[in-house]
Amino acid sequence: MSTNKTQNYQLHSWTPQDEFHLTEINENFTALDTVLSVLPRKLEAVAGSYTGNGAASRLIDLGKKPVAVFTERVGGFRHSSNMVYGGLATRQAGLLTAMVLSDTGFTVFSQNYMQLNEQGSSYNYIAFFSQE
Repeated sequence: MSTNKTQNYQLHSWTPQDEFHLTEINENFTALDTVLSVLPRKLEAVAGSYTGNGAASRLIDLGKKPVAVFTERVGGFRHSSNMVYGGLATRQAGLLTAMVLSDTGFTVFSQNYMQLNEQGSSYNYIAFFSQE
């Protein structure tokens, strides 16, 4: 179970020692869906994929700055040996520290227990952009 919760929406946030439960991801998505349902429809979403190259960090260039990105390894958030293979990042912070937003997309990291650029693994992402 997650040790922490985010300040504004009480989303689950994990430490390397936490046991990972998919029910917590579903709770996060339900909370995000609720929040997004009341926002003006001025968001654009783009979905895509990439294959990890094993580098310690890697920019996924989307051509503009997203407001949030969700990334998941194809096959899901396999949890073994405290490894995490997916994450959510917003403009405020990465909820899992293996990904941060940039001015032209997002940067993923493959180090320690966070593996969002594992050599040969396929990843899907969905990025949200504000049209304002």
